[in-house]
Amino acid sequence: MLPLCMCNAGKCSAAALDVLANVFRNDILPVILPILKELLFHQDWELKESGILVLGAIAEGNITNPDNSCVSV
Repeated sequence: MLPLCMCNAGKCSAAALDVLANVFRNDILPVILPILKELLFHQDWELKESGILVLGAIAEGNITNPDNSCVSV
């Protein structure tokens, strides 16, 4: 467990997404992909960066059983 001073909202959010992706695998994609598309193509660089972080957080949970859902991203 990380010391309290090393935790922040971004790290906790990424950890939560990682857990959700590992538990729900492909079932989470229909929920996440529309939001992820919007973030990745947003004009605001901070929102775009958050989309990249989301992609990284869910990638490991879905990489063991990839399908064509991510092709459109």
